[in-house]
Amino acid sequence: MDSVDSKFYADNAEQTFELQPLPFGTVQEQAKWIMQQTHIGWLELNLTHPIEVQDIEYYGHRGHETHTGWSSCCLHGLGVDKIATAPTYDHDEFTAPYEFTEIAEKFPSTVEFWKKFPAERFTRIRFMKIEAGGSISVHNDGYDDIPDDFDMLDGIIPINVAIVHPEQCDMVIEDSGIVPFAPSKVFLINVAKNHMVVNRSTHNRIHLIANIILGNKKDEFCKLLVESYEQHYRV
Repeated sequence: MDSVDSKFYADNAEQTFELQPLPFGTVQEQAKWIMQQTHIGWLELNLTHPIEVQDIEYYGHRGHETHTGWSSCCLHGLGVDKIATAPTYDHDEFTAPYEFTEIAEKFPSTVEFWKKFPAERFTRIRFMKIEAGGSISVHNDGYDDIPDDFDMLDGIIPINVAIVHPEQCDMVIEDSGIVPFAPSKVFLINVAKNHMVVNRSTHNRIHLIANIILGNKKDEFCKLLVESYEQHYRV
């Protein structure tokens, strides 16, 4: 880590946030409210993801930035090595011909999980690796041009799954602390907040990030989101 990352880690690793009581309303109204709570760093979803690890090829990720040992490959996308967003390959993100790639046959339980997930379709589903000793520098994946009244449930929602997560690997989110990842856990991460990852272990960290579009499964996802929020609010 450089000095900026080290300071960010020191300032934020011990931070916490609180979940507030859900307001009255329909499940979809409550889910929309949850998505509007910008102080929340993450929310664990009431799901268990299968653990499948295979020897596959990874491709350098965002190498033009100051990250170290970060790579990925597509389980679902425009191609196993097409790890960037669709405009990079002259497609629109919402209409690109995304599909499961040739490595999908190596991960039958993983593919089945996502086929049953409450989303109408997906853009990229990527395995993300951080090598032992690697790190992701402080950054965020927010957008400045989103209208204030935009319903985030109508956008592209990233879901983060821990597949292999060494104990000495931390994802730190600004004002929120360290995400309590463990293998098979599924999280909704607020990537619009500044965040970083450092892997101090001697093992690679492997996660899976699925970018989902709810479409006709919006009600089903909202039910999952609200039930997950209620469970963690009561804890």
